[in-house]
Amino acid sequence: QIIDNPEEARIEENQMMADQFRLESKINPTEKILIDVSFSRDYSDNKFLVESRRNKETETKAISAGLTYKYRKGKSVGKGGTFGISLDRDESDNEFGPTSVASYKTKGYSLVATLTENLHDSLGITLRGTLSLDQKFFKNREQNPRDADYTFASLYGKMDTWIMGFIKTAVTGTMSRRETINIDASLSGDNRTDYQYYFIPEFSFSPTLWLSLGQKYELKIDYTEFSFDTDQNYLNRNTALVTDAAFRLYNRLKLSFQHRYNMKDTGSYLSATSGADRIYGPTNENIENRLRVVMEYEPAP
Repeated sequence: QIIDNPEEARIEENQMMADQFRLESKINPTEKILIDVSFSRDYSDNKFLVESRRNKETETKAISAGLTYKYRKGKSVGKGGTFGISLDRDESDNEFGPTSVASYKTKGYSLVATLTENLHDSLGITLRGTLSLDQKFFKNREQNPRDADYTFASLYGKMDTWIMGFIKTAVTGTMSRRETINIDASLSGDNRTDYQYYFIPEFSFSPTLWLSLGQKYELKIDYTEFSFDTDQNYLNRNTALVTDAAFRLYNRLKLSFQHRYNMKDTGSYLSATSGADRIYGPTNENIENRLRVVMEYEPAP
């Protein structure tokens, strides 16, 4: 930068300091029970001699506790599963200097429960539920009234099956709900709820040593609903179909193909009159086809 008075130029100096602390403990009261507890603290201080507006001081603390229980059904080795639950609590302090209105604090709480069940040697399921609350508090609320709460809830499920030893199928599904709640009334027009649905069935099999085939179908739907201004509601859909094929031409030569079809459409998703269905007005649609060909050769075992 060229200045009129070079003698007034100053050399920028940046000073950084950081420290981390971790404490973890795992206890096995019995063969089937595992208890784990952890605590962490991260601190960083970033200062600039000339541009003090870039100063940032951050401190984050987190504590978590979890319990895992393993069980077996009868005497069968393949039947049984695990159940786990974990609780997390964290908070942070982000300071940008006395003249900044962007300094804020956060608090977070979360609960996660997971169940893994082997119903049979060829059938297994996994279920996971998550609940969380994140809060953001700005220190200068008069000039920056953007305090907000963010709630999140999700349910995940997956089922794996094996048929005749060489055919594997899986079905995965996820449902989630995220809500943004602005505390100040002047920003309540941006209060919204985001929904996401994810559905993936797939299969793969190898009828012979030199051939393997597979296919996966993906459907993802994102929907945003505004609490007060429903005219802004919109829907985003993403559909994909993936087909895989692999041929082993020789012991050390393999040829693979993958085709991916992807269709994405977005548009408004508005409430109709009472008792009627919602009105979907697509505004954009995109279709994409991709083909990937890979040849692998192993010169030596």
